[in-house]
Amino acid sequence: MQFTYRRQPVMALVYLKAVLKKRQKRYQLGDALPVIELQQQPMAVKQQALARYRKLCNIPRSDQLPLLYPQIMAFPLQMAVLTARDFPLAVLGLVHVENEAQWMKPPVAAAGCVLAFKCKLGKLSNTAKGIHFAIETEAYDDDGLVWRSTMTLLYRCKVGSTMMPREAAGLTDSKETEIDNKIETWLLKPAMARRYALLSRDLNPIHLFDISAKLFSFKQQIMHGMYVAARSSAALMSDADGGRCRIRHQFKKPLMLPAKVKLFSVKQGSDSALPRLELWNKDVNQLHLVTEMLTADVVRAPASEPNKIVTA
Repeated sequence: MQFTYRRQPVMALVYLKAVLKKRQKRYQLGDALPVIELQQQPMAVKQQALARYRKLCNIPRSDQLPLLYPQIMAFPLQMAVLTARDFPLAVLGLVHVENEAQWMKPPVAAAGCVLAFKCKLGKLSNTAKGIHFAIETEAYDDDGLVWRSTMTLLYRCKVGSTMMPREAAGLTDSKETEIDNKIETWLLKPAMARRYALLSRDLNPIHLFDISAKLFSFKQQIMHGMYVAARSSAALMSDADGGRCRIRHQFKKPLMLPAKVKLFSVKQGSDSALPRLELWNKDVNQLHLVTEMLTADVVRAPASEPNKIVTA
């Protein structure tokens, strides 16, 4: 299936499809996913929305586009892939477990930025908890490919005896690491999740209120994974670095609101000079997020003041 949208998909229709969509009976676990590739014609960055995103996610002002903002712009197209008629799995209950994003050339200027997007289904693998599959997204300007991301999702199900270990799927839970230095402390309030939901158009009920989260078996409202990813990316690197970079976020335990969490820099067991951050709860006994810089032209140590409390 291939289709090009002249403008962004209508989110009300997309969410209606998501609620009604069920797993197709003809789809058997182990089958390959169908070819679904959607494109969106060029759209301009809305500067007011970008300014709100920077403020909410504590991203310093810059002339360049933040690393994860193209994913905000592409979210309606990603949802259109998941709700496409040929997509065989139910959408409700999908879990975002990992996200990789990278600039394919130095970050583009935000002013006057116009991007076209392409989204398609990527690789599929079986794990102990169910099926992992990817949505691959690319952004283009007039000069070609400028940005790419891979969003890995989990569809919970029993997969029989063909389970792939998480290590083989590239989704390991831990490494030989040592917490080195606390960079920031975040105070996260429930209203922040609702503000991000409106900004990103990710209106999943688990992010809105305690009562709506309980409908999906969560005790409390859950913060968006891409919100904490954006804030940790801002601590890991600067928009003004000017180099190409690839950053991976691994989402661990759900972050229930309200919350006080601590962001640490971490020493890796290998000789790698690339930085890694971990987001823990206030008692440092529950890991919520791992953020790693995988490649970079410029490596920059986090510049935030130690033990700084940051609120939004």
